[in-house]
Amino acid sequence: MSDADFTGDFMKTIYSETLRIFAAGHGNNRHSPVEENNTTPSLLTEELSDGIHINRIHLELSQDFTEYCEGPPTVSIAFVLNGKGKMAIENGEVLDINPGTMVFFYSPTVTRGMNFFGCGTWRILDIRFSLNEIEAQELPSFTKLTAGFEKNASYSDALMMACPIYPPFMQIVNQIEECQLNGSVRKVYLKAKALEILACVTAQIYDCQYNMISGLQRRAVYNAIKIINNDYHHPWTIKSLSRAVGLNERKLKEGFRAVVFRTFHQYLENVRMTTAEDLLKKGMSVIEVAAAVGYSSPSHFSKRFRQHYLINPKAWQAKYAVNHTLLKENITVGSR
Repeated sequence: MSDADFTGDFMKTIYSETLRIFAAGHGNNRHSPVEENNTTPSLLTEELSDGIHINRIHLELSQDFTEYCEGPPTVSIAFVLNGKGKMAIENGEVLDINPGTMVFFYSPTVTRGMNFFGCGTWRILDIRFSLNEIEAQELPSFTKLTAGFEKNASYSDALMMACPIYPPFMQIVNQIEECQLNGSVRKVYLKAKALEILACVTAQIYDCQYNMISGLQRRAVYNAIKIINNDYHHPWTIKSLSRAVGLNERKLKEGFRAVVFRTFHQYLENVRMTTAEDLLKKGMSVIEVAAAVGYSSPSHFSKRFRQHYLINPKAWQAKYAVNHTLLKENITVGSR
């Protein structure tokens, strides 16, 4: 089935039934019987201010399902950590969603659309901003962002775009997920992180380099990013990567700076360090982690990790274990 057929089939009956409230008042939604019978949904919402809140969504689906939504004007930056599916604005093109996808959504008016969730585990961190909050930040027009995303399924005045979750964003996501603070201090911290993500997304509007590179360079860089994200353990050099994507070294270097605001080496190291964090959380030894992320020397890995996080990997692992235990205890106590 083509994307056009997919959209058309679902949109024909999208509003034939009554809509009801979904996701903490930030959208109206009709749930199918498939969802109610085959999911164990979990939604945690933290309101950080009148105009900013964070949704943590965790779904376990034994079967595919589709939801049809109607939502108010909003800005959303969502990080899909697990799950494969599709999204579409009414009458717009379909956006494929995969693990490791960042989705930017902006609509100045009430917008209707469709979300298709494939069976399996879904984890999403969704940061929402009211238009009043966006206006208060005095940001430039979001329409200038379209060139900065790999995929664009926008329609009319509603923007919906996607790209991989680059390491700088993943680091902020991890900081939000692992925040151990409580009370008003927690709100201040998380609000700062939400605004940091918003700033990183909009920063590319001001980056003149991005508009100076060709579409061919952009596509080659996106391809290079996918290769690095999948094969970070490979001993990549700018020469071997340029051969893999079919672009000369100079243009690939320019492209990395323009698209991800980092050099090739910085991006590769960020991917490796972000992955190393996840592996250390799972209890792997420093030697095992070093080899898994592409370092032949554990001591060199430890040195780079320490420069990156200002703590050596073994101490980081011990600190995480303690914090994770405290977090689970707090959750247990809070649920009683």
